Amino acid sequence: MAEGKTPVFWECGVTPQSAAIHLKMHALVITHAPGHMFVTDVTNEGFLRDN
Repeated sequence: MAEGKTPVFWECGVTPQSAAIHLKMHALVITHAPGHMFVTDVTNEGFLRDN
């Protein structure tokens, strides 16, 4: 995490989707559609390097 940034974890996927949409956040938001969880072993470093 960059200095001054705060990671946030919501166990529910619907709440962060709603928050991101309503707040018009300019941030990367990784979540899921209701009933469709995505789980991976890709690290943050690997994701950022490949994208």
